[in-house]
Amino acid sequence: FKSDSELKAAFSKIPKDSIVVFEDIDTQTHIVQRRQRHDQQMLTMDDDVDNSNNANRDELLGGSFIQAFSLGALFDVLDGRLIEEGIIFIMTTNHREQLDPALIRTGRMDLQLE
Repeated sequence: FKSDSELKAAFSKIPKDSIVVFEDIDTQTHIVQRRQRHDQQMLTMDDDVDNSNNANRDELLGGSFIQAFSLGALFDVLDGRLIEEGIIFIMTTNHREQLDPALIRTGRMDLQLE
């Protein structure tokens, strides 16, 4: 998804009593990674961009990387503010330590298995 509104529009169409699976969520988008780690990556990428011409900017930043949805919009979806009641979310990851703690906190993720 390239924006918050695109994310919200897609999830608003999911019918009641559905199951949504985010397989290997840590590899799907940088948005869910720990903010400190993500901020360090962005600083490194900004340095690379500053040292390159504008033609390479989108390539260095991965095109949609700049215009991705926000973590807050994903929280709105997971917390049920924008979707039908009764939708179950399942997330898998091989690198739980890379995920933002707010994403996997108690209350947002009711059951965590290792």
